[in-house]
Amino acid sequence: MVVGHVVGHDHAVEAHVAHIERVNGAINAVVRTRFEEARAEADAVDRTLSADRPDQVPPFFGVPCTIKECFAMAGMPHTSGLVSRKGVTATEDATAVARLKGAGAIPLGAIGPTHKTVEILSNLLHTSVKQVLAG
Repeated sequence: MVVGHVVGHDHAVEAHVAHIERVNGAINAVVRTRFEEARAEADAVDRTLSADRPDQVPPFFGVPCTIKECFAMAGMPHTSGLVSRKGVTATEDATAVARLKGAGAIPLGAIGPTHKTVEILSNLLHTSVKQVLAG
């Protein structure tokens, strides 16, 4: 349990990292990791909690997560599953990602988009282009 600091956040992050390393070869979900950064962030969380009151920290403080790579996360791939965007790396965080980080979440890496994500993004782009052309 992370809440109440029964389990250190470094242990929570390490458990998630170990799981990703164990299964990712077979499922190829995580397209790029940021394990070292996550470990440093978890250590900082544990230091903060030992010095401060837990009720004074953000709601997701120290919670490990992954971010779909269709949402920009600085330093991570940002292709949205499109071959034409191969090699694109985000230079800054998307608003949603920045808010998650601001709420204390610890991203472990970027995960690839699902077929449905690509379909939704394609439909949004198609609709937006049609609206612009319709004037």
